[in-house]
Amino acid sequence: MTNDDVPTVVFAGPYEEALFLKTLIESAGIETSFDGLPVRGRIPFESKVYVRRADAEHASELVSDFRANGRRTKK
Repeated sequence: MTNDDVPTVVFAGPYEEALFLKTLIESAGIETSFDGLPVRGRIPFESKVYVRRADAEHASELVSDFRANGRRTKK
């Protein structure tokens, strides 16, 4: 594993928002992983979306853009 492949958190927050942002980031062609899936009907307090360090800047821009505008405006 290179430094570019190290998982980096680009979002930590409510499950529903994390799940949405995971999908948004993936729609931009960035591979994600997710932490904080519901277990036995219990939704976790916080969920996290991870991307490769090499993709973190772009993914973070997508998250920031969504939070500022309520939608994805850049590709």
